[in-house]
Amino acid sequence: MLLIINKKSVIGAKVFLYSSIIFIPLGIIGMIGARKIIDADIEEKFLNKK
Repeated sequence: MLLIINKKSVIGAKVFLYSSIIFIPLGIIGMIGARKIIDADIEEKFLNKK
């Protein structure tokens, strides 16, 4: 959460994604949200290359 507040949402999403693996039943929704943030960042980087 602290990483997301500091404008590093992709790093925060990756940390959350990896830590959610331990708590699979509770972290599934969070893992989906974190993956959406990572995918949006990848798409933004791809579109900015053109």
